[in-house]
Amino acid sequence: MSYAPSADVLGATTARVGGRIPVGATTFAVDEQERVYVWDRARLRVVVYQAGKFVRAISLPFIEPDARSLLVHSDRLYLRFTSGFSGSMEYEIDAPSGALLRAVHLGS
Repeated sequence: MSYAPSADVLGATTARVGGRIPVGATTFAVDEQERVYVWDRARLRVVVYQAGKFVRAISLPFIEPDARSLLVHSDRLYLRFTSGFSGSMEYEIDAPSGALLRAVHLGS
């Protein structure tokens, strides 16, 4: 019996005193082909759906879990993490491979 959630399930729950806290999707984007891309911060990945069906998951272990902005353009994903202390980081990711193409610190 498997205890891991299936690939198409978003988020996770974490145990804590007093119950469980759900953690999961925080932002989404839609591309020209009407595919929906969802940033699943609990599992550090972008999950892709088309016509309401799971297409695939793109693992992004190098992105901060608190990234809040997702943009899809052509075959690129852009995620932005903003911190009140250190400014912002923007990540450019190759959507087909999940490879990090560029990470830029945008200042405070």
